[in-house]
This record gives sequence, C-alpha cells and structure tokens, in this order.
Amino acid sequence: NYGSDTQTTIQFTEPAQSQPIVIKYKGKSTTFNVSVIKGNMSVTYNKTYTKAYNGASQPIEELSDLALPTGASICSIEYRIAGNESESAYSTTAPTVAGNYDVRVKIIGGDNYNNLILDDISYTITKSDLTQITTNNYLNFPEIAMEYSDEVDLTNNWQIVANGEKGAITAGLPASQASVADNLKYYYRLASDADYTELTPDVSGKILLNNLKAGEYKVKVTGTWASNINDFEVETDLIIQTKKLVYGEDYTLTITQNDQPVVYTVSNSALNIATEIEYTAGDEIVVAVELINAKANSAKTSAPVVTFATGGSWEHTGIATINGVGAYKVIIDVEFEEGTFEFVEDQPFHGINVVSAE
Repeated sequence: NYGSDTQTTIQFTEPAQSQPIVIKYKGKSTTFNVSVIKGNMSVTYNKTYTKAYNGASQPIEELSDLALPTGASICSIEYRIAGNESESAYSTTAPTVAGNYDVRVKIIGGDNYNNLILDDISYTITKSDLTQITTNNYLNFPEIAMEYSDEVDLTNNWQIVANGEKGAITAGLPASQASVADNLKYYYRLASDADYTELTPDVSGKILLNNLKAGEYKVKVTGTWASNINDFEVETDLIIQTKKLVYGEDYTLTITQNDQPVVYTVSNSALNIATEIEYTAGDEIVVAVELINAKANSAKTSAPVVTFATGGSWEHTGIATINGVGAYKVIIDVEFEEGTFEFVEDQPFHGINVVSAE
C-alpha cells in the first residue's frame, strides 16, 4: 500500500550531494542517503594531425571543436617538441616551425564530470614547397622595377603576409628567419640570355643591383628556407630603366655674371621663371652644368654643353651665349654610356630671365 506516495523512480542529477531516499511499504518506511559522484567523460578525437608549414602559427583548430558533454569545456591546448619529456616544455603557443610535436588538451568537467587530460596526440608540421607558400600569399618574391644605379637590395624584396593580406616589401627577412639568409643564393641574367650569373653579397650582406645597366633581366633565388621549406628555385622579372637625372641630386647649374656667382632657383614652369638677372651691355653671363652624381660623372662620354633657346616657342637656335635681355631656356646636352643616365628636358624647366639694369 503506497498510500498517496506514487513516485517510485528518482533521477540523481545533483553531483556530490547526499540525497535522501525514502522507501515505504505497508505502513512501514526506511530512509537512506545516496551520493552521486562525478562521472568520467568519453571524448572522441583524432590522435594524429598533420599540416604543411605556412609561416604562421598553426594551432590544431579541430581540437577546439570537440563534442563535449554539457557543462564541460576546454581549459587549454598545449604543444611541445616531440622527445622533450619536460613538463615545462609545454606551451599554449602553437608552433610555427616544421617538426614533430606532442599535444595535450586539458578539459574541465564542470559540475557533472571529472577533469580530463588528452595527452596522446601527435602533431606533425611538414616542410612546404615555396610554391605552396607563395600561392597562399604568405611569402612572395615579386618582380622588380628600378632605375640604373638605384641601390636595390634583393634580400629586401621578400613580401611577408600581414594580417591575412600580402604586405609591402620588407626591410629584410623577419628576425625569426635570420638563419635563412645564409641558405639563399641570388642570380641574374639578361632576359635574352640563358646563363645566370651569381650575385655575391657586399660586406654588409646586401645583394645589390646598382651596377647593372638598363634592360630586361631575370632574377633567380635558390636555397633552403631553414627547416621549413624544401629546396626551391624562384624566378622573377627585373626591369632596369635609364636613370633620369634629378636636379639637386645628380646635377646642378652654376651661373656667373662677370665672374660673380648668381643665385639660381629652379623655375616652377616656363611661364614662371624664378631667376632674374639685371643685365648691362657687355656683361658676361656664363651657365655651366656640374654633375654631382659620381656615377653619372664617370658614365658621361662627352662634357656637358649648355646652349640657350629663346622666343615664344623656345626656338632651339643653339645660342651659345647670353648677350641681351630676354627669357632664356637652358638647354643641356651631354651623352652617357648606353643604359646609364639621361637628361629629361623640362623636368624641371631651367630658365633665366635677363632684364635691363637701367
């Protein structure tokens, strides 16, 4: 006779708590306590993982998505180099270098389950081919465009990914890849040639191209990227243009009037000549070009010659001297070795406005 007490089953859902159980039968009853302890979790997971090196931190993201029972959560995922048995060797920072690693996952069981450690997971990061890295836009050696005599260091031509997007040209390989530079060799050839010439670093370790004349070239880099990338060979285009002389950097104009120096200012345009000279009949005005770029000076095949153009359309009549008032355009004529330097007329405009002193 259960009387009015009809509940005959009980679910024990409160862990580590003593729950009273009452049994009644034919007017008699007995009471005892039942304690529910935490249970052990059963988690399904892979014990081996393999990924290819990509230059970035490579956590095993699949371990973050383990199907855990309600209330359980991942405390940490830790990595250490395989073979190192030291407890302190574990780190929550995912590896970036190719190699073999031990991985363990610490799981907090919450209210209902005991804590669990999965420590039988093996993780391998394999070497990559350079093509895999460049395809993913992590690392690239892009084409090069420069002018003759520009100081371009090939070791700075690597592009490294930044925030998921291919970054700008680096100022050199990252400190984490410092050992890489010793493994790389750089070569060049004319695009029309078949054979490469190896480039040797200078005393500072730079691989410079500032002695190659204008033309179309190919650059090749070969080597091993430390322990992360298989032996590779990458080729890119190199375009070298004739160096356009820049006033103030490569050359200057010196002006004298009766052997006295005249301050010269570069004009903004042909309609706004900045330098004005007061002229008296018989004055001797001399304009000369000075090449201050040592390489340009060495590459010239003729001494700079200055003549003048006048008139509304700047007729190039080859006037050799200034012998009257008026606006004069300075014409500079100098020849350089092919593929080295050149003057670009009107960039900037060189002009002198000669006015009467009376």
